[in-house]
Amino acid sequence: MRLLNLDPVLYATTKEEEAYIGKYLGKDTVLESRQIKNGPQTIESEYDEALSQAPVIAECIQAEKDGFDGISLTVLVIPE
Repeated sequence: MRLLNLDPVLYATTKEEEAYIGKYLGKDTVLESRQIKNGPQTIESEYDEALSQAPVIAECIQAEKDGFDGISLTVLVIPE
């Protein structure tokens, strides 16, 4: 299985974060990380979330074309 770890912000996943995620993947799963090419630095509000949506969709479409089996988004938004 080929899994894309997608950061919906202008922040790249570190090798340490990839190693942590990798602990929970099956032995036959290959993890690759990418980030959006334009959008917010962080997601701190609904506005930031909205700014990231179009680039995330574009990356998801590209991931499908690139043959990924799944996508995981790696940001957490906690609503108040």
